[in-house]
Amino acid sequence: MRSSSSEFTLLLSRIRDKKVTEADIAVLESRLEDNLTEEEKEKFSESLHLFGETRLVDMYNNYYIMQKNANMVYIPAILSTDCSTCIDNTPGLFAGIGFKCMITNNLSTKLGLVNGQTCFIENLVYKTSTTDIPDFLVIRIEGGKYRGRGLNNSSNLVSIFPIKTFEYCKHRSESYTVTKIPLILNYATTVHKVSFHNR
Repeated sequence: MRSSSSEFTLLLSRIRDKKVTEADIAVLESRLEDNLTEEEKEKFSESLHLFGETRLVDMYNNYYIMQKNANMVYIPAILSTDCSTCIDNTPGLFAGIGFKCMITNNLSTKLGLVNGQTCFIENLVYKTSTTDIPDFLVIRIEGGKYRGRGLNNSSNLVSIFPIKTFEYCKHRSESYTVTKIPLILNYATTVHKVSFHNR
C-alpha cells in the first residue's frame, strides 16, 4: 500500500488530532521497517524516521550518527542546578559538519528561524585553538525559508549561538537556567512534530 506525500501529510495530521482511521493504521503498518524490502530499506535509509516517543527519537538520532563514523564533537547543555534528574533529562548536541538538525526555539519568527525549521551544520567555529567545544555553529537553512541576509552574502547561512532558557525543577521546587545550542539532530522525529509543521 502506497500513499502520496499529500495523503501522508493528512494522515499525520489525523494522528495529531487523534482521528486515526483503520486505513491510516494499514498505511503506517505497511511502512514499518520490518515490512520493507531490502531495496526499499536502502532507498529510504536517509529518510526521516517517525517515532511516538521523544526518548526513541533521541536514541535513533544518536544511533544514526554513530553508524556514520563521522567526525563530531559533543556540546553539552550547561545547567545552573546540580539536580541529577534535570541534568540527565537535558541532553546536549552531537555536532558535525553535514549533520541534519532541527531548530528547537523561536529565535526569529520574522527571519524564519523558528522551532521545527530543518537545517544542516556547515561549520563549527572555535574562538581559540585551545577550546574543545565550539563557541557557535554555522547552519544552512533548508528550502529557502530564511528571510534575512546570510553570512558571506549567502541566502541561507546563519550563525547559531548557545541560548539561555529558564526551567523549573519540580524535584527541588526551584527555577534554574539551561544554556545550550538550540538544535537537535533530525534523522528521526515524533509524529507530532511532523504533522504540526506540515499542516
